[in-house]
Amino acid sequence: MFIAQLNKGKMREDLQKDTYGASYRALVKLAEASRDDPQHDAAHSLACAVYAWMPTILKDFKIEKIDSVTPLKTVKAIKSWEEAEIFISQIDDVAPINGSWVGTSKFLHLLNPEIFPIWDSRVAVSFHSKLAAQAKAAADRNENLRPIQLNYFCNRKDHYLEYLKFMMESVEKSSGWVDVMQKKIKGDQKHFPTKLRCLELAFFNRYPRIAL
Repeated sequence: MFIAQLNKGKMREDLQKDTYGASYRALVKLAEASRDDPQHDAAHSLACAVYAWMPTILKDFKIEKIDSVTPLKTVKAIKSWEEAEIFISQIDDVAPINGSWVGTSKFLHLLNPEIFPIWDSRVAVSFHSKLAAQAKAAADRNENLRPIQLNYFCNRKDHYLEYLKFMMESVEKSSGWVDVMQKKIKGDQKHFPTKLRCLELAFFNRYPRIAL
């Protein structure tokens, strides 16, 4: 099992390659400072900021799919996997942020990094056994992985829910490498990441040659 193979040395090595730390810290602080307003301009601004972190721009913002007059407050208030599952299940299958569960996961994570993990193609490949096998084979050939159905796989709500549940269960079993990672990031980037963020980073860095 991939998680069982993680160790302090591997985490230190991965963090040396991390070029997203400062941007991540800034986005988390932006989300912390965001407050609900009648026109949902703060939520829209945060969604735009999320898409500055992605290879496309925000074209479709359907915050009303989060059935709350205070969506930011609602997301920030979620405290458990059970609450998160109910919340996600009540959202339409077409994601509220750009119709993308990748973009929506980042939006939710920035608002509540203790509960919602980031979901993207590199994470999906590490998480899904068949995609992971394809990634390993490509890496052995020193090639990039371009799974034909990867975008479709990532953009399904049920797959994000499955991943969310797995991550919430796994973070409870995480060992000493998470503490090392948290301290290293705090020292280097002046930001203390959640255990969930550390676990997601480990998945993200597993196959760095994936074509995103």
